[in-house]
Amino acid sequence: MVAVNAGGPALTFDGIDFDADQYSRGGNVNSTTDPISGTDQDALFQTERYGIYTYEIPVSEASYDLRLFFNELYQTTAGSRLFSVSVEGKSVFTNLDLFQQAGHDTAFERVVNDVQVSDGNLTIELTASTDNATLSGIAVFSDSGELQEPTYPIVRATNPNIWADVPDMNVVRVGDTYYMSSTTMHLNPGVPIMKSTDLKNWEVINYAHRALDANNNALNLNSGNAYSKGTWASSINYKAGTFYVTSFSYTTNRTYIWKTNNIEGGNWTQSVLPNLYHDSSLLLDDDGRNYIAYGSDQVRLIELNADATAIKSGGVNQTIIQSASAVAGTNFILKAEGTQIQKINGWYYISNICWPSGGPRTQVVHRSRNITGPYEGRVVLRENVNGAGVAQGSYVSTPAGNWFLYAFRDSGAVGRIPYLVPVTWQNDWPVAGSVPSTMNFDVEDRGVSGLIRSDEFNTASLDIVWQWNHNPESNGWSLTDRPGYLRLKNNRTDNNIHATKNTLTQRMFGPTSAGVVKLDVTGLKDGDTAGIAAFQDQYGYVAVSRSSGRNYVVMVNNNGKNHTEVARVPLDQNTVYLRAYGNFRNQADDATFAYSLDGNSWTPIGNTVQMAYELTHFMGYRFALFNFARQSTGGYADFDYFHVSAN
Repeated sequence: MVAVNAGGPALTFDGIDFDADQYSRGGNVNSTTDPISGTDQDALFQTERYGIYTYEIPVSEASYDLRLFFNELYQTTAGSRLFSVSVEGKSVFTNLDLFQQAGHDTAFERVVNDVQVSDGNLTIELTASTDNATLSGIAVFSDSGELQEPTYPIVRATNPNIWADVPDMNVVRVGDTYYMSSTTMHLNPGVPIMKSTDLKNWEVINYAHRALDANNNALNLNSGNAYSKGTWASSINYKAGTFYVTSFSYTTNRTYIWKTNNIEGGNWTQSVLPNLYHDSSLLLDDDGRNYIAYGSDQVRLIELNADATAIKSGGVNQTIIQSASAVAGTNFILKAEGTQIQKINGWYYISNICWPSGGPRTQVVHRSRNITGPYEGRVVLRENVNGAGVAQGSYVSTPAGNWFLYAFRDSGAVGRIPYLVPVTWQNDWPVAGSVPSTMNFDVEDRGVSGLIRSDEFNTASLDIVWQWNHNPESNGWSLTDRPGYLRLKNNRTDNNIHATKNTLTQRMFGPTSAGVVKLDVTGLKDGDTAGIAAFQDQYGYVAVSRSSGRNYVVMVNNNGKNHTEVARVPLDQNTVYLRAYGNFRNQADDATFAYSLDGNSWTPIGNTVQMAYELTHFMGYRFALFNFARQSTGGYADFDYFHVSAN
């Protein structure tokens, strides 16, 4: 019915057509060129997905048989890898030792029969007690079942392109697929990588880093924090099979370059430049030389070595534009920043955003035939859209040859949201018309499901769309202590949600969005507070707080930045439903909260939080699942699910 080559490309094995790796959540990929014993068709067994992860294959309700394919391509001694596999919640293997069973680089196969699926997904979970779980392939068979790819209505594409916080984005097209990187400041994992095939529906597929610096006190929320810092504006590039992403950090005062040959689920190698290059943008030139353009208003160029991992000794290092904002006026609220460099049809283009006094944020561009200049510039787009200008971005083409400026608009509390602006070329200058509310092409209407979605916490790994507030503490959370629940543990005491670790977040989105959790508070101790927040500096939350042996539903409003509790209601049961709701329509930016004892009848609690986008966090509001202790450690909260909706 369907087969998947775990960690590898499409291929044929034993008469079965295997698709390239898909349907996975979590894990990493690896491969070998070693010959494989026990088979005359090596390729399927030369790749793997490894780690702690899950496959969820969308299928109809029916009975299925599986062939699972394995190879120990790494370990060379018994006991070095012990892992377990379950299918639809039932154990298939426990502490499987592939080396002991088959040896190194040897094909190993097992069949699982009569798997009943009743929830729309065939779920295969892999966990490990020693090293990592591994899998090379899956083949699924059924007499009556079938693969159920989701179908979506076809609609006319509209702006905003994404009604959620995706700031400082940068896009590269490879073939017919677009890849985008973006800023996520202090969140971990950071620098999300997204893909799209239609420039409208985007999906998170990876992150450039899993911890910018695992030992940094600020990033770990120890003796300080990294709010509004972490990683800033990134750029993404592709050349000869390798993807490159750059960013920089005002927490570490360094610039970073990440590289991977497998952008979907693969690991990245990290190179660290010893200096901070503000708003740096990478260019891999077609003559084999590599550069970073950077700076605020004064744009500078510095040359990298041949593999783009370090500054080239004796290479180019000079100012190429003295004042990028000068083409847009003389008086500015903000001079040029957000540098992005591209080479298009033999021209070098430097794009920037600036904010002239009395006008909206403005997109400017400079061009030159020579990368070091001289450059000439002009305004590309200066239009007020719902109170703000659409700017800071770069140019992307479709396979059919259509061009767009992909830029963002400051949109209040929801954050900086992308817009797609058609561009034509006149005398090798990009020319943008007005920002359309409706585009001239049709797309599937997938909403924001590729970036933001519900989670039942029924698998061994977190959905890729989740990000932690700062670096998480590995022993402060678990999906296995109580299967089917996310457990957040209190390993230290903190005064408030801003200070605590292991807060799990997803974007809120417009025009309206609601997040609901089902929470079991049996494990709370006196002084513990656990719930769901609309999270930024001026946050609000609804939670359960335990005091003197009794639980209370509480609502806290931080509009006054003093963490004020405004409502408290006794709770006489251990399970409760909590809801956070955000209204971003016309930038109302209101957050309200409610609780339920049965999941059906809801009671509003507290007052309205006036959400505000503040540079102290420098990002849009996020749903946040949290638990913190004020008095003692050892308490925990169990989240049964997180459900997100557009109303």
